[in-house]
Amino acid sequence: MSSLSSSSTALATSSAEGSASSTISEPYRILLDVSIAKSRKVRGGNYVQLATVTSKGLPKCRTIVQRGLFSHQGQSVLKFITDHRSQKITQIQHSPKGELVWWFLKSSEQYRIGGELTLVGNDSNDKALLAVRKQTWGQLRDTAREQFYWPQPGVPLDEDKDNEVKLENQDGGGNDGSIPTGGRGEDGKVLPPPDTFLLMLLWPETVDYLRLSDNARVTFEREDSSWKQQSVSP
Repeated sequence: MSSLSSSSTALATSSAEGSASSTISEPYRILLDVSIAKSRKVRGGNYVQLATVTSKGLPKCRTIVQRGLFSHQGQSVLKFITDHRSQKITQIQHSPKGELVWWFLKSSEQYRIGGELTLVGNDSNDKALLAVRKQTWGQLRDTAREQFYWPQPGVPLDEDKDNEVKLENQDGGGNDGSIPTGGRGEDGKVLPPPDTFLLMLLWPETVDYLRLSDNARVTFEREDSSWKQQSVSP
């Protein structure tokens, strides 16, 4: 057996064995959790590239911040945030399928995770996801919360006018319509999430894992409630 096939087989076996003894049902999580732990202190280690598609079939890719994983209804979910006025919203509404690439510099590992994207806003009926959304909003830096009170993303700026950003039909601002500093009220407490703030979730359906240190590659595919795992050539 070649060194390549040996390393790939060993990787798949150790992952499967770990899954059997873990409360996590998805075998790819055994690998991903270790990768995250190794790169926890790496600056930018939680930046990923997310690709969606427009209604015209054009690919769109951007760098976003991965904000953790959690379990919902027995399935692991990757968590992100976004503004409901951003272009990716109409793209997701057109086609909820998306794929991200997550590169771990310290361990020379790459994950391509594809699945379905969903958005959670104030109008969601899922109390558990609303709680995650509220918690995520509270965990943001003040400067990050303020951005959700800015004007429409992507709109050309009029440099001849005052650069002061004003709220437009947003709750939580001051009486003069100005941006609430840090997304906080006059009492200093964090305001409730505005309608512009959305929790964006990726529900994995496929995972393609590649480790460049020894060229081991394993693919994972969700089939109903179970996962199919296969070592493949890099």
